[in-house]
Amino acid sequence: MKAEIEVVYQDSTAIIFESDLRGYPSLAIQGDKLGLLAIHAREAYELIGQGEVNEDSLYLLERVAETLSYLNDLYKQYGQR
Repeated sequence: MKAEIEVVYQDSTAIIFESDLRGYPSLAIQGDKLGLLAIHAREAYELIGQGEVNEDSLYLLERVAETLSYLNDLYKQYGQR
């Protein structure tokens, strides 16, 4: 099956696109950003699980929160109709 897509927005973090297959725009996270997000989230989870709420774990959580907030802001700006 082939589907046409229209890229609405693209940067080094994400791509927002529209497709005939979906009724609303989609957001795709670039692979390297997704990998970093997963690594930071896992490391923060493990540190906090060990009772280590410190500068390192808080920094990792901050990075995760900043990335997710950025993606959310992008979608609000370019993905919502």
